[in-house]
Amino acid sequence: MLKSLLLIFLGVLVGTAYSLDKPCSVKETNVGFVCVCNASYCDTIQPPSKLKDGQFHVYFTSRTTPGFNHHFGYFRDMQAHSPRGYRVKVNDLKKRQTILGVGGAFTDSFGYSLRNLTRETQDHLLKSYFSEDGIEYSFNRVVFGSSDFSLNPYSYVAENDTSLLTFNLTESDFLYKIGPIRRAKSFSKRELKLMGSAWSAPKWMKRVGKNANQYLMPEHRQTWANYLVKTFEAFRNNSIELWGLTPTNEPVTLMGFKDVAIKNMVMLPEEQRQWIANNLGPALEKNGFVNKSIVLLDDMRHYALWWMDTVMRSKTAAQYVDGIGLHWYVDSFASPKILDKIKEKYPEKNIYYTESSINPIIDMLINIEEGNITSNFSSPGPTPPLLGSWKRAQMYATSLIENLNHWVNGYMDWNLALDETGGPNLINLTCDAPIIMNTTSNEFYKQPMFYVLGHFSKFLKPGAVILDCDLETFDGRVHSKDETEETSTIYFEEKAFHLFLYYKDVKHIVGLNPDGSHAVIVFNPKKTPQSFWIQDAQKGNAYIFLEPESVTSILY
Repeated sequence: MLKSLLLIFLGVLVGTAYSLDKPCSVKETNVGFVCVCNASYCDTIQPPSKLKDGQFHVYFTSRTTPGFNHHFGYFRDMQAHSPRGYRVKVNDLKKRQTILGVGGAFTDSFGYSLRNLTRETQDHLLKSYFSEDGIEYSFNRVVFGSSDFSLNPYSYVAENDTSLLTFNLTESDFLYKIGPIRRAKSFSKRELKLMGSAWSAPKWMKRVGKNANQYLMPEHRQTWANYLVKTFEAFRNNSIELWGLTPTNEPVTLMGFKDVAIKNMVMLPEEQRQWIANNLGPALEKNGFVNKSIVLLDDMRHYALWWMDTVMRSKTAAQYVDGIGLHWYVDSFASPKILDKIKEKYPEKNIYYTESSINPIIDMLINIEEGNITSNFSSPGPTPPLLGSWKRAQMYATSLIENLNHWVNGYMDWNLALDETGGPNLINLTCDAPIIMNTTSNEFYKQPMFYVLGHFSKFLKPGAVILDCDLETFDGRVHSKDETEETSTIYFEEKAFHLFLYYKDVKHIVGLNPDGSHAVIVFNPKKTPQSFWIQDAQKGNAYIFLEPESVTSILY
């Protein structure tokens, strides 16, 4: 306990000695630490200051030192020291994919609880995510209609209105989504890319099949496409310009949960291909939305190659497709090499992560991996927030580094913030979130997850290019980008593959920002400190001390 408090104190001193940032107001929990914000105070992280010659920024967050902690370092001659640990050789010529950004989702549950805070506290929360003094989210999701994270089920038209004459956004849209989005835009100096995400067509457009699965009726394929076009128009009329959309949410996975009443619509890739080519694509084009990005799937990684191969067989459908959207929940059973194969076969298409969260499935997998329970996927229960959990933050560090190293162009978390129960949620399948709101005391808690996500959203600027730079040890060994228990093929049918939920060894990502600056983000999951070197042919050699169980960003 004393050691942890000393580390926090030293971290605050380091973080404030070289900047005007407001430090974390630390609160200890049963499992770790959070940073507390309220109407009068919230920690900040200003844009990195201009560097002197030979200088670099270091920002770190660790299990025992919450928030962003900052100091400077200097490039130097490695020959004068005893090199050890890990090193990365930065090569600006080894360019890979361009990053659109990192962000989260505007949901009814987020907007509802946000309104139960005072205006001053709301501003601190939104600024924490979107302002220059925050982590500057730029790639965000907006739910069309209701989802499981809504207060009630709703759609935008009256039953059986095939002409869509009754189409209207609802009070929930204006209060819980459009209002917060407008305020987020006013705080941000970055362009906010907003991806619309539809859970399902209205119930009357669907038929019910086996296990209560619901399917879009053929006679309503054009109706559903027109409905989505009208949603684009309605948001535009309210000063919200949407960048693109995913037309369905988890169109395959939810088939497997017959006892879970999440709103769903099954649409397999053959049907989606036909629907995009004949209905959605032409409808967007006809109504002036041809530049909007259609993102396929919005489901798990192990379906991704099958889905792309099926949809891309149609040149008509392919011309409307920007890329594919993935959810992280069962990535531990699907090789990231799937993403490499997609990029190899369809180099002009993009790959996005459109949802990640600590939900009942992830909570179950953590317990299975730690031997606490055996597998039981049929009846997931609620997942309450676990304030201060570093273990949950480690999963984000692992997922972000793994997927950015495998061609992913953008990454979205799920709910921006939730209440202390992890809701509200229509079906009691609550989740954890990077920020938890306590509406009773008018404060909110920034969790380790928030700061880990912030390293990537803040320092990998939109338009950054990922560089292919291997991690080595000084004995010449190159470390693999991945950690697996078993060798596997890239096909989703393969059952042998298992990826650890979080890395066991040091991993990194290197980005070249549009302004020519570099961001090297390093995850040290070990319980001991590690030595890390950056070798840059133009700048020289940089030594960085990696705190135990930490994420560190080096900027130069």
